[in-house]
Parts: sequence; C-alpha cells; structure tokens
Amino acid sequence: MLVLLLMCSALISGSEVAFFSLTPQDLEDLRGEKSKIANRVVGLRATPRRLLATILITNNLVNIAIVVVSAFLIGRIFPAGVFLRWAEALTELPLLESFSHADVAQAINFILTVVIVTFLLVLFGEVAPKYMRN
Repeated sequence: MLVLLLMCSALISGSEVAFFSLTPQDLEDLRGEKSKIANRVVGLRATPRRLLATILITNNLVNIAIVVVSAFLIGRIFPAGVFLRWAEALTELPLLESFSHADVAQAINFILTVVIVTFLLVLFGEVAPKYMRN
C-alpha cells in the first residue's frame, strides 16, 4: 500500500512538471491534434490556477495517507517495547534524565516516523519525478 501511495505521489508531482513545462508551441501543437487527450490537456492548461490547486490538494491528500500508513507500519514493525528499551538507555544521558521513559519512547517513535516518511516523500514523491523529466 505504501509503495502504491508513493507511486501516486510521484505521478502527481510528475504531472505538475509535465503540465507546467509545456511551452506555448507545445500547446499550439496539441490544439492542432484531434485527440481527446490533447483536448483535455489544452483544456486543463486553460485554467492553470485550478489545475495547480487540484494537483497540490491531491498530492497533499496522498501524502497524508502516506504518513498514516507509515505510522501504522512502523507500529507493526517496532512493537512498543522496543521504543521503551531504547528510551531506558537514552534517559541515562544527562540531557534526557528528566524525561519519563514513555515520553522519550513516544519521541523516538515520532522522530523515526517523521525522518523515514520525510525521506521517502522527498526522494520518491518530489525529487525523483522532477529529476526524471530531464
């Protein structure tokens, strides 16, 4: 499921690049074609603000789904006891000794989720699709 959502994010980001990289000559060439797809592309580009808003909202919804699925998967991969054991070791450090094991365990879970999801989203959902266009 996560891979499918990442692919959707990549396709949506790629579509943004594709639509907004069209030159006036490209649009003119598409107008000359008599295909439904060409007409659809020209029609979508006729309202660029609406098109961009649709792309950004859709990508945000997919990215939220990625975060939710990732949090679920991390919870399944790492049982709660794992984070507590890590927290017990970390709370021995002077900087963290005033925090409870549960709070540190929650922080570890949150940071792990944020780091992994951010890395995946940025790499596969944003950078790769925009780099692939060249």
